[in-house]
Amino acid sequence: MCVLEAVLTYYPNSAGERKSQIIIGKTENIRMLRLLRDHIISEAKDEIVMWETIDQGVATDCKADLQKLISILSMLIPEVDLQPELKSIKGGKSEDYS
Repeated sequence: MCVLEAVLTYYPNSAGERKSQIIIGKTENIRMLRLLRDHIISEAKDEIVMWETIDQGVATDCKADLQKLISILSMLIPEVDLQPELKSIKGGKSEDYS
């Protein structure tokens, strides 16, 4: 079974150097993963807006990357939780719980 988790990592060295790292925490919580997914997509959209004023070619590449990102993240982190499919069994006893 696949596991998807978000990791919060601290790098004590100066910017650009990632020789050592300290993992502060990690989570598999689907609500946190959805928040992170939405934030990543929002930042990608902001980047497109920025590039549209500078270079249309780069903006077009960013749009294509955004579509790939959305496609991948929607497979890994679905919008709704999967629900089991319940089916009636023929001849089964029917009970009223109301």
